[in-house]
Amino acid sequence: MSVLEKAENFLRNFGIDIPVVEMTQIDLGVARYDCLNNKFEINLHIIEFEAEKMEMSLNDYIKILMCHEIGHYLDNNVVDRTNMYLQFLEDVKKGNHSYQAEYDMSQVICDSEIIAWENGRKFVPEELLEKYEEMNIKNYDSAKFRIHFNVLQYKHISEKEKLLKDLVKLQNNIVGKDIEIDNLQFELARERLKQI
Repeated sequence: MSVLEKAENFLRNFGIDIPVVEMTQIDLGVARYDCLNNKFEINLHIIEFEAEKMEMSLNDYIKILMCHEIGHYLDNNVVDRTNMYLQFLEDVKKGNHSYQAEYDMSQVICDSEIIAWENGRKFVPEELLEKYEEMNIKNYDSAKFRIHFNVLQYKHISEKEKLLKDLVKLQNNIVGKDIEIDNLQFELARERLKQI
C-alpha cells in the first residue's frame, strides 16, 4: 500500500473522505491541507526521511502527520487565514512589504499551527501522543521562520521579473518608456536570463 493510500485509510477511520495526493510544490513541508481545493498533500520526496528523523516507523509517522493536518481541516478560519497569507505574498511580489506586515503574518501562521496542533491531538493514538507533541513543537518552531523564507523567496522572484522586463526594454532600445511587455518577448528574456 502506498503512502497516499495509507494516509487516506487513516483519514477514513474518522469519517474523512478527502483525497490525499502527492505534493507538487515541494518547498511546502512534509504535508499540508489545501483548503482551497479540499485535499491533503504529502511530500513523497521527504516523508521517509522525516519519519527516520523522528525515529518512527513510516506508518506511525503518517498517523501523527495526518492528525495535525486534520487539525487544519477542522480549523473554522483556515480559508480566511489562507486567503490572508496569499494576499500577503501577492503584496510582497508587488514590492508592498513591511516588517510589521511580515511579523503580523508570522503570528497568523503560528496561531494556525497551534490550532491544528490542538485540534489534531484528539485523533492521535495514545501510544503516539509523545511523538505527536514532539513533531508539533518542531513544526511550530519552523513556522516562525517559514514566513521569512517565503518573503525572501518572493522578493527574489519580484526582483528577477523586474530584471527580465528591463532586459526586454533594453533589447528593444526603449529604456525609459512605459510600455506593455509582450508575453513572447518576456518569455524569451526569461530564457536568456537563465543562461546568464
